[in-house]
Amino acid sequence: MKKRFIVPLGVLAIVAVCTIIGLGATNAPPSDDSAGIEPTTQAEGVGWYSTAQIDAKWAEVTADYEEELPSGTSFPVTAPEFFHPQDGQDHLWEEGLTETIAARYWRCAWIDEALEQEEAGRDAAADAALDAIDSYAGLPGVAGVVDVDVYDSTMRDAAEREGTDAHQEEFTLDCGREVYLPQEAQK
Repeated sequence: MKKRFIVPLGVLAIVAVCTIIGLGATNAPPSDDSAGIEPTTQAEGVGWYSTAQIDAKWAEVTADYEEELPSGTSFPVTAPEFFHPQDGQDHLWEEGLTETIAARYWRCAWIDEALEQEEAGRDAAADAALDAIDSYAGLPGVAGVVDVDVYDSTMRDAAEREGTDAHQEEFTLDCGREVYLPQEAQK
């Protein structure tokens, strides 16, 4: 079987923008806002978090997450590898991106659960896990940001080309080490 390495174009674009935008950014004044972690940088009206802030922002976003993860699964304490590229560069992360990646992590956890349940022959549990994914479109960082219908169609098309199940294909393509690893999920 040939090995594939596909990085969704959206991920590449986000990383490129996060790196490039730092060139025109200005430091924002520190905030006394107790409602949460404030971006350290503002550029063209958009807030940006530094790499030094991202783990704290991740913890804030995932602390009381809107939807439950599968039983026995939890968000990692630190932000996924996506936020910690090993390239020696300082990065800035656009406001809202932690919410989008947390939602992606959540979706991957439910797909992982469905695939595990299906492999174990527990079809009702697999169906329940897939039903949970219906909440994805309404999650913070997804609603109004991700066209879920187009995304799902793209995954179905990829699965058809590869002769696999759409959820297995999505897990293979979009739930890789940069966002979700089952051992990180603390099952």
